[in-house]
Amino acid sequence: MYRVNTPQRVRAMGSKARTRFLGASGLVALMTLFGCAPGSQPSSVTPGPTVVESVAPTVGPTVVESVAPTVGATAGTSPIAFRSDRYGYALRLPTGWYVRIEQAGVWTPSSIGYVGSGTDAFEEDYEGRGDILDFPGVTYGLYVSAFEPKYEPTLDEWTDQLADTMASGSSCQGAPDHESMTIDGEPARALVYDRKDCSHDHHVVVVGVMHGRLGYDVVWLAKAGEDDARRETFESILETFDWTT
Repeated sequence: MYRVNTPQRVRAMGSKARTRFLGASGLVALMTLFGCAPGSQPSSVTPGPTVVESVAPTVGPTVVESVAPTVGATAGTSPIAFRSDRYGYALRLPTGWYVRIEQAGVWTPSSIGYVGSGTDAFEEDYEGRGDILDFPGVTYGLYVSAFEPKYEPTLDEWTDQLADTMASGSSCQGAPDHESMTIDGEPARALVYDRKDCSHDHHVVVVGVMHGRLGYDVVWLAKAGEDDARRETFESILETFDWTT
């Protein structure tokens, strides 16, 4: 289940508090955001091994190992039930959505989770899929990643790390609004970026939540150039979110 409370402004914490749970080796350089403007090529930088002091869980096989294919994915003519064994959650996608990829590899909080390593990607179907450059933001999308830190952070520390990653590696440079919510009973914090603050012209919502030993990054990326963030669609999907472990 999901609930949103009163928004307020984000205030960043000190860098020591934000990064201590990643381990003594420190952070590698933050990834550059995937090119989300038409004609730009998605790219990523693989985080160095010093960040991953506690390896993310790999329960169950990874379903897809190729790089973010969209041609073979089938959009649902009715809601699609999805379950992630490696990250211990389940959700239902609305009619017309499809599972883009369960990307192999390990995600870390120094990475922006769209279709990179260790990310589950879900998108709304669109005309021309497979015939054009399928960059994140060509349609509405939901992207879920998780990581097991060496030192268990507070929810504030976890979400502030996600905010640092967005500030350093994304096209969104404005200060986000902050919302409190719950995801299936777990307290969560949302960073809400307006499209006017993002050079690639997207509304973006980044939600941090802790469950068990994992920190989760749940990202909502609106279609580029659209004024409507479609928050009602995002929230309807979060309503179906269930922890399975």
